[in-house]
Amino acid sequence: MRKVGGEWTAIVDADVHESLRSINDLMPYLDAPWQRYITECRFTGIPGDPYVATAHGGRRADSWPADGGPPGSDYDLVRQHVFDEHNIDYLILTGHFYRLSTMPQSDFAVALMSAYNDWLIDTWLARDSRIYGSLQVALQDPAATAREIDRLGSHPQIVQIVLPCVAQLALGHPAYHPVYEAAVRNGLAVAVHPSSFSGSAASAALVGSHPRTYLEYHQNFALAYQAQLTNLVLEGVLDRFPEMRLVLLEGGFTWVPHLMWTLDAHWRSLQLEVPWLRRRPSEYILEQVTFGTQPVVVPDDVEHLIQVVQMFDGQDRLLFATDYPHWDFDSPTQFLPASVPTEWRRRILGSNALQLYGLPQPAEPAEAASARRAAP
Repeated sequence: MRKVGGEWTAIVDADVHESLRSINDLMPYLDAPWQRYITECRFTGIPGDPYVATAHGGRRADSWPADGGPPGSDYDLVRQHVFDEHNIDYLILTGHFYRLSTMPQSDFAVALMSAYNDWLIDTWLARDSRIYGSLQVALQDPAATAREIDRLGSHPQIVQIVLPCVAQLALGHPAYHPVYEAAVRNGLAVAVHPSSFSGSAASAALVGSHPRTYLEYHQNFALAYQAQLTNLVLEGVLDRFPEMRLVLLEGGFTWVPHLMWTLDAHWRSLQLEVPWLRRRPSEYILEQVTFGTQPVVVPDDVEHLIQVVQMFDGQDRLLFATDYPHWDFDSPTQFLPASVPTEWRRRILGSNALQLYGLPQPAEPAEAASARRAAP
């Protein structure tokens, strides 16, 4: 916790990326035939982004462990950089394994899904009660994914599933209904995170071509999110699953008011095509969708940012996220301009996430309890 406006405030980091040291970490969790994919076939891991991330390899310069492992693979370093340096109470792990859904060999993907989720629980969640996790999924096989959610969804430190922002089918496709049914059945949120598929976070058909620069690729995250949220709303997923809590991470949020206005305007004219929508599209977004803060883009006139947040009730719909260990890490003290109302800051830093994920209210620091006992 830290003081915000003179009051102790809980801080929840909604997007921290843990990482395997190598694919060999999953060997104990795989059956013998799949182990051979690693030992004999020399599978080294899911292909990553095809871009050279020019900012320290896309990671904080100080996040590379001394043992040579990748950023996010060393618990002690994550603890130091997230918990200790920023007085964060809880963190939600999202990993990088959502790229799993791009693998064409679906049976192997399902095996890797279960292996990774078991590794996550044993390696991270069992080690620190302040850490909560996201189940990785294999969208190639929605039925197997639903069984995986039912297998592990009741774990007290599992709070959501995480989907790639770009998959083989748009996320509102009926093929994925079993996945959403399982998430709702187990009380889990459904998070979405930028990912690479066919070389871009947004398909070439959406943005015109595969971007030639990492800068353009990174900028296009917001475009992919607008397309996917539009699809989820218009395909009726949020109407079909009114208890579903959708979390959009690492795609920004300043585009949300424009999308709501456009959807409502077009729905008025074309609602004959989507008779299953019983309310304005914006109402589903305002009731069921939350957004990670990262990256916060601050305009020259800060008042414009405050106005945008008000336009979609962002003070109640935003979750603070550092995006550790990525290069554009946001700290809880600097992610918002000082002019943002204090009460908004408290909600965004912690209380929105506590409510969304059902996390326990953290205990106040010892100094706060001492001060209260000393008060007359």
